[in-house]
Amino acid sequence: MSIVHGTYKSGHIELDCPVDWPEGAKVDVVPLARSCSKPNGKTSEKLGMCEEDWPTSKEGIAALIAEWNAIEPMETTPEEQAEFEAAQKAIGEYSKRAVARQMGLEG
Repeated sequence: MSIVHGTYKSGHIELDCPVDWPEGAKVDVVPLARSCSKPNGKTSEKLGMCEEDWPTSKEGIAALIAEWNAIEPMETTPEEQAEFEAAQKAIGEYSKRAVARQMGLEG
């Protein structure tokens, strides 16, 4: 089965295209974005938390930090870790050369 998109209207999801799924097929429904208010009164589509959803009380901030701390760390193999570190090093070296070029320090 492939991913299809749709729109939530009047309590139902209207798919953007026909599907050939079997009757009774289970699906996952996840909103792609939501509207967030901006200071100028307009709204914009955003992923993640909107500005007004961020906690401002000590308790709310502590709860959000506790939620983040409860996320299990990603496990990597030694090979994946080595690949990641090599990529970080390559990006750092590229960045240093780019800055040197911009400053006219490299010929």
